[in-house]
Amino acid sequence: MPTFGKAYLGDILLTGGDAPPPAEWVRPSDWLPMPTLTAEVDEEFAGLFAVGDHASNFVAFRFSGAVTVDWGDGSAPENVASATTAEHNFSYADLGAGTEFQLAETGETYRQAIIRVTPQAANQITSISLNFRHSQAGISAYATPWLDVAVCAGNCTSLTLSGTTGLCRLMERANVIEVGTITTGTNMFQNCTSLQSVPLFDFSSLTNGGGMFSGCRSLQSVPLFDLSSMTSGLNMFLSCTSLQSVPLFDLSAMTTGTSMFSGCASLQSVPLFDLSAMTSGANMFLNCTSLQSVPLFDFSSLTNGGGMFSGCTSNARTRATGIQATISFANNKMGPDELDELYTNLATVTAKTITVTGNWGKSASDETIATGKGWTVS
Repeated sequence: MPTFGKAYLGDILLTGGDAPPPAEWVRPSDWLPMPTLTAEVDEEFAGLFAVGDHASNFVAFRFSGAVTVDWGDGSAPENVASATTAEHNFSYADLGAGTEFQLAETGETYRQAIIRVTPQAANQITSISLNFRHSQAGISAYATPWLDVAVCAGNCTSLTLSGTTGLCRLMERANVIEVGTITTGTNMFQNCTSLQSVPLFDFSSLTNGGGMFSGCRSLQSVPLFDLSSMTSGLNMFLSCTSLQSVPLFDLSAMTTGTSMFSGCASLQSVPLFDLSAMTSGANMFLNCTSLQSVPLFDFSSLTNGGGMFSGCTSNARTRATGIQATISFANNKMGPDELDELYTNLATVTAKTITVTGNWGKSASDETIATGKGWTVS
């Protein structure tokens, strides 16, 4: 029996640097076909759902705008009021044997249903969230087995396809065909641990990208989103441990980059972002153990750089200028010349500390370059 693999999301993939793009995902032939949805014509959410041979096939979600839900298992369509949780528990026996496929990781056989959600008359879908848990008493956090979802909702301004309550850990693809003006992407794909890439859609009005891809540990690359309005990238790519090819986002409006790439252990390089407005970069690249060097960032506005490059054990050179906040490069691998370059590019300060402990060149570097500018070198 065929098994399913990992996903490529969307039709456009742009990568930065020299790393080759990941292989394009091929949709498994034994998955049920998704409905064809067309921008500016259709308004619908559709999702392929895996149903196991047990009694606990729970699903729950919430939409703004009164909707009709076709559960795809032969039961009658259900009308659901706006901002009310829709929920269902599938029966394996209600789905035909012809819908079976096998989960590669466990060998377990599942059947499939396609859930379709459409607005009721005189309504529009204005928000979508899969981050909900079924109300069945006695159940705790669980992974909801969405495999493939499609969103075509031109009036939708809030989109959450996973999170900490509705964990969509098996979601292989999210085909975002059309959405409205999105201003916050907080936790949009959080904990979608099977995603390898993401679709390109309009983020030109996005101001908050906090936690958007946090925990997406299979994510290898992201397209060139328009992030020119984003002011907060807090935890945006936190623990994306497979992320390698970040493109040259326009981050000129971003003031908060705290933990943005923290734990991205496969990230080898970053482009020359405009970080001149960023005031908080604490832990921004913490434990990015594959990062080879730091480009000529302008850190003249940085007021909180604590832990920013701590644990970047492969970082051999840092060209950043204008640093005036206490900052750590602990356990990097800079030599004496590279440390002298770092000291030379520091701003003149009063009673600030730069930590370079764990760099092999520390003992041979000229720390007076830094101490002469008001720095304590530790």
